[in-house]
Amino acid sequence: MKRRSAQLGVSLCAAVFCGSLAGQLVPGANKTTAPDGSNPLHVSGRVIDDLTSKPINGAKVQISIVVARSSCANCPRRSTPLPQPPPTRETMSSEDGSFTFDNVPSRMIYVTATKDGYLTSWPIRRRAKDPIGNYETFHGSIDSIVIRLAPEATISGVLRHHDGSPVTVQPQIALMHVRSWAGFPRVEYGGWPKYGNAGTYRYSGLYPGCYYLIASPFLTKDPARLEAGRAFGEIPVRSPAISETNPNPCLTLHEGEHLTVDLTLPEKELHRVTATSAPVTVLSVNIEDEGGGYYRFHELYPENKSEAWLPNGRYWLDNGRVGEISGPIPFTVNGADLKDLHFTIEQQYSTWMKVPVEVTFSSAESATEFRQVGHCGFVNAYFVRYDHKGYVQVGDNPMFTLGEHCGGAQTPVTASIAPGEYTVVVNTTWLNYYVKSIRSGHFDLSKGPLNVRPGETPEPITIELADGGRIKGTSRFEGKPAPAWVYTIARGKASKADFRLFQPVFAKVDGTFEIWGLAPGSYSIFASDTELDLNRAHLIASAFWKAHRKQVEVEEGKVSKVELTAFDPPDEP
Repeated sequence: MKRRSAQLGVSLCAAVFCGSLAGQLVPGANKTTAPDGSNPLHVSGRVIDDLTSKPINGAKVQISIVVARSSCANCPRRSTPLPQPPPTRETMSSEDGSFTFDNVPSRMIYVTATKDGYLTSWPIRRRAKDPIGNYETFHGSIDSIVIRLAPEATISGVLRHHDGSPVTVQPQIALMHVRSWAGFPRVEYGGWPKYGNAGTYRYSGLYPGCYYLIASPFLTKDPARLEAGRAFGEIPVRSPAISETNPNPCLTLHEGEHLTVDLTLPEKELHRVTATSAPVTVLSVNIEDEGGGYYRFHELYPENKSEAWLPNGRYWLDNGRVGEISGPIPFTVNGADLKDLHFTIEQQYSTWMKVPVEVTFSSAESATEFRQVGHCGFVNAYFVRYDHKGYVQVGDNPMFTLGEHCGGAQTPVTASIAPGEYTVVVNTTWLNYYVKSIRSGHFDLSKGPLNVRPGETPEPITIELADGGRIKGTSRFEGKPAPAWVYTIARGKASKADFRLFQPVFAKVDGTFEIWGLAPGSYSIFASDTELDLNRAHLIASAFWKAHRKQVEVEEGKVSKVELTAFDPPDEP
């Protein structure tokens, strides 16, 4: 997680750091006394393997000088050009993993290391005290920097036809990565592998996580073979396969693990499905099965329709965008042909619509107090759309500026959305208000997702803010106050309308933290020394965090206090 500091004034200023800044600026360990100008500074350290802690020889280590640049809305333009950062310097780590840079100026610096077969370790396991490459030499030289590189994970195997022979002509294997976005599960495309001889494939440079593979045959117009009036052909295969009890299984890949997954394209009986569409041809879309495998329609002459050959199952149409396809979706093939399906496929982005979004206060007293005290804050609303697999896609993100010190009165805001099912999550900044309700006309989004139907524009979205409560506390690690990631999960009544963007609060170096804008109710709260990439359901069900959480009651306008002990999460099996 990136953390930024900001100051408010008559003019809004933003700082941008050149040199790939990420994370906190931390003084290096064991700094020597600051030398005078005749004795330049040096920076040294070691590069080690994140799993074994053994030194890494031959890693390329780079050091960059961080140059701060600022822009200001109401400031005059600069008459002189902005300073340019000095060129990046590099060296190679030695056999014991050590590296040294001499003649380093007294500045903020950024130090990184790379080597083939290794990855940056902090996206895997970022600890609260990790500097993530940022140091400063204002007080002298820096010794004993430790850069941990994580060995890459790989997935490899052989793709075979149903008869056991290797697939050597146009093999197609896609890797999908299941991750978390603000507590929601989301699927990201993981790329294509390198193919070798005899049907072999290999994915390299992978981080730990949850993945699944989809292998597809080379698609042809007609079935591979006909037998006694029945059609047969190879179809896509998913690994791991879906089931009724687990519709979204995945492969758990660990750091440095080399996983072998052999895939075989099954042969199934196929059934003929014919379809028409307007105004866009059905030839422009994919047919997706329940496992994520793809098929295609082919044009029929001179019938002015299209056909596809599909095995038994349920199917959706997909063109890579949302809300442009309607009709008999999903459709089911069950032991027989399907004739003359008709779909409406709209022109690209033609179904998107502008929906007004406004922020209100639950009471006149809250609104008056907000204006009188001169608060300044921001409200970010995220439109989150569910797909048919239970994963989410993040849509438009309108932002509201509240308070005269943040640019004046609130201006009208609209969100661009397409047909589909949506929920809305909200992040408030510098405001002790929670989202009491989100409505589209009379529909309350706490009752379920907002269903935006094709051709229907939803009523304006109203986000109602109410006075919230706060939690203040201290986190400890190994018996001492320490930074940590602090997570809060609404329980009971508070969970039924918890519209917060699910993200942790970072405790400071002295362990103190404060969480604003909580709805009245009960919360589970815990601290982790490692940043977690888990969705909300996993955290709620986790036996480990259940054993290490505390319960806190939050009241409107009041501050609840808690003392936490930060823990390392257990390794996954």
